[in-house]
Amino acid sequence: MHWKLFANRGRVPILFFSIIFPGYCFSYIRKKRGLNVGQDYKKVDSSGDVYFVERDFKISGSRLLSFIIKNPIKAERLLKKCFQEGESFIKFANKIEKQKLEILSQKEILKIWREFKKRSQDFAFWLVVPQTIDKYLEKYLIEKIIRPKIKRYKVSLNENDVLGLIIKPQQKIFIEEEQEDFLKLLQWIKKNKLSLRDPKVQLKIEKHLSLYAWTSTHLWIGKPLTRQDLIKEIRKKLFKAESLLEELGQRDKLAKKKFNSLIKQLNFSKQEKLIIKIAKAIVFIRTYRTDTYSLVGYRFRKFFTFLAKQFDLTFKDFSYLKACEVEEAIRAWDVSSKLKKEIETRKKAFVYYSIKDKERIIYKAKIKERKFITKEIRGKVAYPGQLKGKVKIVLKKKDFAKIKNKDILVTSMTSPDFMVILKKVAAIITNEGGITCHAAIVSRELGIPCIIGTKIATRALKDGDFVEVDANKGTVKIIKENEHK
Repeated sequence: MHWKLFANRGRVPILFFSIIFPGYCFSYIRKKRGLNVGQDYKKVDSSGDVYFVERDFKISGSRLLSFIIKNPIKAERLLKKCFQEGESFIKFANKIEKQKLEILSQKEILKIWREFKKRSQDFAFWLVVPQTIDKYLEKYLIEKIIRPKIKRYKVSLNENDVLGLIIKPQQKIFIEEEQEDFLKLLQWIKKNKLSLRDPKVQLKIEKHLSLYAWTSTHLWIGKPLTRQDLIKEIRKKLFKAESLLEELGQRDKLAKKKFNSLIKQLNFSKQEKLIIKIAKAIVFIRTYRTDTYSLVGYRFRKFFTFLAKQFDLTFKDFSYLKACEVEEAIRAWDVSSKLKKEIETRKKAFVYYSIKDKERIIYKAKIKERKFITKEIRGKVAYPGQLKGKVKIVLKKKDFAKIKNKDILVTSMTSPDFMVILKKVAAIITNEGGITCHAAIVSRELGIPCIIGTKIATRALKDGDFVEVDANKGTVKIIKENEHK
């Protein structure tokens, strides 16, 4: 069995993986969706490295592509379910957050837990789809649709540029909605010449936080956006609100105009248009799926904290339980002293395996975060170009302040909130992503050299490293400062 490093998810707790991994299984997806796809072999260690088996990727990717090509109408209907299920999942989480948990019976608490677990596992299918089909869908779009069209209609754009334009989603994801709402709040404050201490402003700030505080979290980790964070951002951007809103609107209009022009110019058939529509939906789902888990996880913090308190655990300790152990704890309304000791061992170092419907934890003396000592990193070209520059590692939103003009951005993956810094950087390097990811699409749009899917860039490089980025070949070389100069 050949394990392949898929991504590093940081300190996302065991409980999250223990809940969702059963939903990745071939048998689970076959029963729920009628599709013979999935990932039966999964493991994650305490450094946050997530591994899958390459064979499952290949089987699932090719089968999903075949399903889309042979049944595009059915595939489109299936993808719509992602948003229906996501919306229902979020409504459920909102409802539970408002509940007075202390007045509920043990039986009612257990019912909430089981419903949460089932919805989490059902929604895991939408984690499987984009990550397995990405390279197969890209190859099909380029070889079967884009390349023949460029040749026939003599379009001046290259294949990657066309691909980036036709698969860029036009719907707004949650973070884009937050940005727009925030800028409208600034505009309203400025127009009415209000003080930040004004009660009406305070109410608007609280409303914004109630909707979007979770956007600074990822899956079940990270601190939510606070009132102080928001006030700091308001002071920083208050007098730029109009220009930023206008820029946001112009960018959306320009992308839509380019897309419509290209569709008309290349004269896509009805079938091709449908497959492009499906590809756009899959690109959108890449972000929507993790955002949904992050939002639901944030809403459920109250529920988890309530349970942790009942069992004399901290929230962090509770997150080191397995899903089956949470169920047992709710039934017994207690966590044994033996399990509490085991939690302390898990907090030091572990490797968690999920093989089909079985799970196992192996304890190690210590698992160091893997350091990759190498002079050259390889990835996939998203947008070509060649340059030298200084590295800045961005892992959290607060790291945005480090970025200066012409820096080389190194991150796990970009998202729409990165737009404020992407116009400053000279190049983008990511750990994750295929040609349909956010970084790939934006780099084509802005003309920024970009290498994606390196797996290790954020750990092989550090702030201040001087590197030579060759986004024609997909390589990043560490060089000396004098070579850079």
